[in-house]
Amino acid sequence: MAAVNIDADPAVPVTAGSGTRQQVAVHNAGPATVYLGGADVTAATGYPLAAGEHLGAELGEAQTLYGICDTGQTAELRTLTL
Repeated sequence: MAAVNIDADPAVPVTAGSGTRQQVAVHNAGPATVYLGGADVTAATGYPLAAGEHLGAELGEAQTLYGICDTGQTAELRTLTL
């Protein structure tokens, strides 16, 4: 398991791309909503993951998941690659 601190700028890699497909589990340890997406993710375009929520996803080869918070907000994501 890894912990990643997320703030408003720039978008932070939540997972690292690999040469194979990978299953990831992401938990927002809060306290702010984190918006997930590609390297160009914004609060307006990202998938919202509220404080305390979990997400499971399958990433394709070499895909990296990024996160960002609203201005003035911070959060901690905990990730597990399966």
